Amino acid sequence: MGKHSYSFAARVGVVLALVCSAAISIPNDALAAGTYPNRDAAVIVDGTNGRILYERNASVRRYPASLTKMMTLYLLFEALDNGTLSLGTPIVASAHAASQTPTKLYIDRGKSIPVQTAIEALVILSANDVAVMVAEALGGTEDNFARLMTQKARDLGMAHTTFRNASGLPDSEMLTTALDMALLARHLAYDFPDSYRYFALKGFNYGGRYYRTHNNVMGQFRGTDGIKTGYTRRSGFNLVSSVVRNNKHIIGVVMGGRTAASRDQEMVRLLADTFYRIGRMPYLAANANVPWRDDDGLKTVPTWGEPISWQVALAASPPENAIVPITKPRRPLMLASLDTDRSIEALLADLSKMGVGPVDSIAALIELETFEDVGVDGSTSVPASQIAVALPAPKPAQFAALQTRGAVIEEGDVSDISLPVLENPSVRQWIIQIGAFGTPAAAQAQLALYAERSMDVLGQARRLVVPFSPVNGNELYRARFGLFAEGEAREACRRIMQRGETCFTARQTF
Repeated sequence: MGKHSYSFAARVGVVLALVCSAAISIPNDALAAGTYPNRDAAVIVDGTNGRILYERNASVRRYPASLTKMMTLYLLFEALDNGTLSLGTPIVASAHAASQTPTKLYIDRGKSIPVQTAIEALVILSANDVAVMVAEALGGTEDNFARLMTQKARDLGMAHTTFRNASGLPDSEMLTTALDMALLARHLAYDFPDSYRYFALKGFNYGGRYYRTHNNVMGQFRGTDGIKTGYTRRSGFNLVSSVVRNNKHIIGVVMGGRTAASRDQEMVRLLADTFYRIGRMPYLAANANVPWRDDDGLKTVPTWGEPISWQVALAASPPENAIVPITKPRRPLMLASLDTDRSIEALLADLSKMGVGPVDSIAALIELETFEDVGVDGSTSVPASQIAVALPAPKPAQFAALQTRGAVIEEGDVSDISLPVLENPSVRQWIIQIGAFGTPAAAQAQLALYAERSMDVLGQARRLVVPFSPVNGNELYRARFGLFAEGEAREACRRIMQRGETCFTARQTF
């Protein structure tokens, strides 16, 4: 990309940064989106790998309310899988279970229901008496079951969640985060795909009565397949939703709603905006063929670990606990129509005429990164002097049947893999970029993770950390593998994306 084009991208970056900062400055009380500010939290994640696509207050502890029953169901599904219980096993109501406050199924002391009915009552009705019945069947007492719930939360990586009962009824010590609830939803879906189908039920029959689901988003947003609502006075209205649409799996969490309707509206707003952005930039979310649906083909295998933020947002991330609005879908920026020699004020005026209002920080920085890095001619202008080799190439590993360029390398030393090795500088000018991060260490960590998971694709590719400044004062670090021939880069990136990871290719010119 030429000097003039790079200047053009930088000018657009300034415009986006200014617009973004204007959005962040809106007072919090105007951005509550139908939630209580001191209870508000929301997060949107890629269901296949946990990558965070949007968040606000996502790591701040909140009361889970009946989202608690997601863990009660997790332990129940686990008992079904290991044979401790079957769908027909009767569970009995104790005096403690029968005494629970509504919402409940009103099972009298000494009466029983089969496990399948218990699952339906927890998913659809969120029955508190049934939650205690399950707890006592699996843990002996509800207190002991709550300890098992907390231990399972730790095992799954939910480091900020503590359970004190099986139902979610108020307890000042029972706390969680939106991120932890998103992680639990992912585990329910991928650990128990057959049982997960219960979350898509719209109702169930018991005692001559039909009980309808509380989860109205399933009927409002196409592709929604569950999973759980919750409410207490302390928590406000909570909701976790799962959506599979266009081969993408997205999990959303909204907490602290003032009403069920405002909570549902906020969830739909966040989901709609997420899929709009994915439609424009498909690499934002991994391709998914989820195992609880009957679609043909190889099923998605999720990846687990610490949640990965979309780090290009760091340079314009809002202050802690600020709530940043996501606007209605807008038209793509018609960059070619802008006169790049005009002043920033004139460019802002042009963008305003094009219908571009305040945008959220994630969208602004993603677009800034894309325009600066790839440019209008598909190349990047980062000079060789700015490239820092962050880590040495990985050591050779042992693979049973590693396929590269159509040849199978049997188990043994694979150090001769030549796919990414720099052989001809005039040809190998392409890189694979996996993201942009706030610190060199974060970029290095992600490069190491990708190299470990995709050694068969990346081989001995160099790991590159490329600093750049998006003209708003916060330096970012691009994480890249290189160098490749164009076809090699595109094929390697395609295979990486098939595994649920994010990447894109660009030509590196020096």
